[in-house]
Amino acid sequence: MLDIPLLVEANAARLFHMNLVVDAPPELQVQRLVADRGVSEEEAWARIRAQATREERLRHADLVIENRGSLKELEEAVEAAWKEITARAEKAGESPP
Repeated sequence: MLDIPLLVEANAARLFHMNLVVDAPPELQVQRLVADRGVSEEEAWARIRAQATREERLRHADLVIENRGSLKELEEAVEAAWKEITARAEKAGESPP
């Protein structure tokens, strides 16, 4: 399992068996960047515009974790995704990651 933030931008999504995308609406991404990282709203939007679009990332996703709520909700979504990943690996006859 690899964490590759710019997978789609690097045109590398096709190199992997499964691609997981953590998704949040752009407005929420901006809000979090401003609040958590202290960047300006303009810089936050510039960062988002410099990356692949949300639609592009989702198009390459085999599995999506929705990150719109609380940290507890995110943890629950990650746990559910992990169960799905291991179930798919076992079904394919592979060792779970």
